[in-house]
Amino acid sequence: MSKRVSVLFCVPLLLWIVPVGYGQSAGSSASGAAFHEVKTPHYRVLSQISPSQAQEMGAYLEQLYLLFNSYLHLPESSSPTPLLVRIFNTKEQFDRYLSLFINESREDFVYLHHGDPSRRELLLYPREPELFYPSLNHQAFLQFLRSQVQNPPLWIREGFAVFFEKVRLDPASRTLQFKENLDWLDTLKTMIDPATSASDKPLIPLERFLFLTPEEARQNLKIFYPQAWGFVTFLLYAEDRSYQRFLWDSLSSLTPDATLKGNHESIQKRVLSFYDLGKVEKDFKAYIQKRPSFATLMKTGIAAYEKDTYREAEEAFKNAVALEPSEPLPYYYLGLVAYATKNYAKAEEQYKKALTLGGPRGLIQYALGINAFAWNKPEEARAYLTAAIETDPSFKEKAEPILKRLSR
Repeated sequence: MSKRVSVLFCVPLLLWIVPVGYGQSAGSSASGAAFHEVKTPHYRVLSQISPSQAQEMGAYLEQLYLLFNSYLHLPESSSPTPLLVRIFNTKEQFDRYLSLFINESREDFVYLHHGDPSRRELLLYPREPELFYPSLNHQAFLQFLRSQVQNPPLWIREGFAVFFEKVRLDPASRTLQFKENLDWLDTLKTMIDPATSASDKPLIPLERFLFLTPEEARQNLKIFYPQAWGFVTFLLYAEDRSYQRFLWDSLSSLTPDATLKGNHESIQKRVLSFYDLGKVEKDFKAYIQKRPSFATLMKTGIAAYEKDTYREAEEAFKNAVALEPSEPLPYYYLGLVAYATKNYAKAEEQYKKALTLGGPRGLIQYALGINAFAWNKPEEARAYLTAAIETDPSFKEKAEPILKRLSR
């Protein structure tokens, strides 16, 4: 399980805060440091870091807002109050401000919800990009959705929030790139597998899952999050397009100011009377079971490679690349497949790609050396094998006999 995923378990499903010391201006906060302010069509961004950072964050959030609503098709909020995002310079300043609202620290970003739109805000601080953006995307979706529907069903709220976590900004075009979040797929497959579903992590039956309260969801977090993500993904991507209608009808039945119970009752009356939940649950499980995960594709490819069925192996590794293009492992194995079929130019290309993406340097240098040796490029082979030994001395035993042959 990823570090990001484990953090989610610690985040309450509902923060409805009555502030202890609310009322700081744009120029200062409980941390005492000045904020730079930027306004966009939907956001008011306050950043302690710099004016340019506030501007960049405002532009990113605007693109997120449009992306979110391209999926949900919600009417624009009638509230004149922009969505407030406050970015602190340090984790300590973030904690100090958060302490005005709750008596504990948080590693994850926090969206503070309140009945008064002017007192809602999303709190951020600098983190590594691999943690910053999933957390930002998740919490920004909660802020977006709850600005228009105060009490949406939890499966819609958290399912979509996880769904959008892998969105990133392309540095060249400065536009958002959607990447499907598959972090929960293997976990969900295990929960659905008949051999393991009788364990302590069975799925929550849909007749309960669709109407969970925050307390019930908190008691079942390790089940709730993967199931919420999986169910939203199923409704969006199932071959049976009636399930998209299930989702859109659920969204259109929500009332902005209704209670959670009121919105649950609306879905019950206006949507579920047209569906057999037993069939929906069966189709949902079948959809998840059929979806290949990165780990499954790598396992399939390696098994095929070891059986010398290279075409099958290549197909599996290419599909793994399509799911996770920044992972070095499938490129390395594509290099092995190309080497095995004597396509040395292709092998070199794949090995170098794996190296560029951060694959194990010693191993890939050794593979490049072996490939160059077979390709009758002795100088390159010598350079790669020598570099492999320097990077990882454990390759000395394997590389030295070839280096001796090259020295004759």
